[in-house]
Amino acid sequence: MNKYNIVMEMSNSTVVAEYEPEKKRSEAYQSEQALENEFIRMLSEQGYEYLKISNSKALINNLRAQL
Repeated sequence: MNKYNIVMEMSNSTVVAEYEPEKKRSEAYQSEQALENEFIRMLSEQGYEYLKISNSKALINNLRAQL
């Protein structure tokens, strides 16, 4: 277990004098498409609606509707 020199401790955070993150190397990388799909899935679960916007006119119309 690492020991840290605690500068300040509060109920929701702790400040330490120095922190060295553990170096980890990923063996697999996620593609940009997989990242986007996962992000869209997570937002959909939170109640956001996915709109397929294919041109600038549709984008502007959606922006106007949201405002």
